Amino acid sequence: MASVARSAPEPLPSELNTSSGSLAFLEVGKNRLAVKYSGSAQHDNDVGTIQANHPVPRRQLIYYFEVTVKEASGGSISLGFADRNFKQGRHPGFESHSYGYRGDTGRKHHSALPARGEEYGPAFGPGDVVGAGIHLTKHEIFFTKNGQHLGSAFRHVTGHPLYPTIGLHSQGASVQVNFGRGGASFAFDVAAMVARERAQQAEAMQSAVVSAGEVHQLVQDYLLHYGYADSLAAFDAAAGMAYAAAEEGGAAASGGGAGGGGAAAPPAAALLPLRTRLRQLLMAGHTSALQQLLTEQAPELLAAAPAAAAGSAASGGGGDSPGSTPGGGSGDGSGSGGGGFELRFTLACQHYIELIRAGDITGALAYAEGTLSTLRGASPEHDARLRDVVALIAYQQPEQSPLAALLSPAQREATADVANAALLRWQAPPGSPEPQAAVELLLQQLTAVQHELHDMAGGHGPEFDLTEHLPAAPGQPSAQQQAEQAQQDAGAQWQEPMAE
Repeated sequence: MASVARSAPEPLPSELNTSSGSLAFLEVGKNRLAVKYSGSAQHDNDVGTIQANHPVPRRQLIYYFEVTVKEASGGSISLGFADRNFKQGRHPGFESHSYGYRGDTGRKHHSALPARGEEYGPAFGPGDVVGAGIHLTKHEIFFTKNGQHLGSAFRHVTGHPLYPTIGLHSQGASVQVNFGRGGASFAFDVAAMVARERAQQAEAMQSAVVSAGEVHQLVQDYLLHYGYADSLAAFDAAAGMAYAAAEEGGAAASGGGAGGGGAAAPPAAALLPLRTRLRQLLMAGHTSALQQLLTEQAPELLAAAPAAAAGSAASGGGGDSPGSTPGGGSGDGSGSGGGGFELRFTLACQHYIELIRAGDITGALAYAEGTLSTLRGASPEHDARLRDVVALIAYQQPEQSPLAALLSPAQREATADVANAALLRWQAPPGSPEPQAAVELLLQQLTAVQHELHDMAGGHGPEFDLTEHLPAAPGQPSAQQQAEQAQQDAGAQWQEPMAE
């Protein structure tokens, strides 16, 4: 199944920006986390306003920062979010595309509201810790005071990218800003809020009703599609269903995806013993026996000329790399197209790998000079794969080399998938779609829909990553745990004393 590459990490707000705008009424500490008002606070346009160095990251579920009020005598302090064109000298919320919460009144401000703003929360002053957050997927802004969530302040938030913004308009007023860098803790438990949101999302997904029969059919189809005959028989026996019924009901997607109809079931079921045997031979490393079996059972599959692969690669069928799950070729079901060459090429590479694994260097060298040399020139992608495979011979301990993945069980599994797909195309009626397991088709559709919804939302909120919802391999951290660790590692670079 094709994977969607993750976007590059977004920079996080980490300090106050002293390189843009006017700082005529402000004094910023050396660590760029402390700021003090130095004006007279006698006019409406002499507010000291400062923003963070980076905007709110769009691909987070919730972004949050806090301000500790150190001094404030009779004037006003505000915090919120504003775009980069925000007019300096004004509180956040008093210009378009800005949102603010004022400490002297407890009111919230936005250009769409009356000039006096609207009642929102309690006033705040010296000793208080106030925070501002954006729920990116809900497009809502909220504020907190001393660790307490004050409720949603603004909905349908627009104007992105928005920057954390602070306004000071009180003689001697000073605040300390906490962007969470270096793992600094917040007074408000934003991590718990994120956990609750994720739990609600998981509960919503788990509440979807899928009948046991539908699940059983998806599993049947997957096992049949990939040729796991023993597992299929055991699965049906455990469910109390007849094995023949499993073959008939589960083969539809193998003949052309979900909804392919029962007409495609008999050919797929008839080839199940052959596909199962091929997978067993490959997983055991018996490539010579496998090629002999294919020569006897489906000789035309190995008869494609190398030139046929070039068209396949150009159309996207031949660009897979060793160690991943390679795709097929032409998809025409015949042995004369790129799919036949892809099978021959992949099996030849695997045979060479098995010779290296067995320590038969003489045999591997002869095979490279003979069979593998005839496969050169099919496409740049194939030649690159061939160079990696042949390069194994250069290492005294190839299993500890940069190419060690080629000697892994996953490589054998990938080769078995190529052989299995070639046989399914071979038996499929002309013009049939590329054979595909129904559950993989469903997951591809799910991923496509989630990415479309993310784009429709302006790219706000976390990107959908299917691996976060799949179980991790035994002994390995889940995708979510890896993401959380990466976030911690990113924050660690900001560790430093947070002096006034």
